[in-house]
Amino acid sequence: KASGFILQHKNEKSVYVAGDTIFYDEVQYTKDEYIQIMAEKNSQLEKELTDTGLIENVETRLQGKIVYTTIELKSDVSVVKAKEIASNTLDNYSEEELAFYDFSFFLKWKGEEKDTIITGNKHHNLDSIAWVKS
Repeated sequence: KASGFILQHKNEKSVYVAGDTIFYDEVQYTKDEYIQIMAEKNSQLEKELTDTGLIENVETRLQGKIVYTTIELKSDVSVVKAKEIASNTLDNYSEEELAFYDFSFFLKWKGEEKDTIITGNKHHNLDSIAWVKS
């Protein structure tokens, strides 16, 4: 026997968690497979961003149905370029993942007078990121 739970909403896909298995629709992974897949994807994403030469640091983590990405940019990177870099990270996810996960971005710069932070969120039902300057 295994215990578990179901997350359901009339406007959302259902997520089932039972024992060490997490699945939705026709996609099913054991918990360990799921963790490994996302860890590999996040590691690849972090390497790609670092290789641009425009990034000081990047961290990506999955918490529930939200993929959080924090990008610390070099001080000379423009806001437009920073948003483009963040938006391009979505290319690393499958259509199925984009339709399931929400994405939250934190773009940071260290300035001479003060730090700048811009946040952005992409709901799984939307095609683009909504940006807010903090």
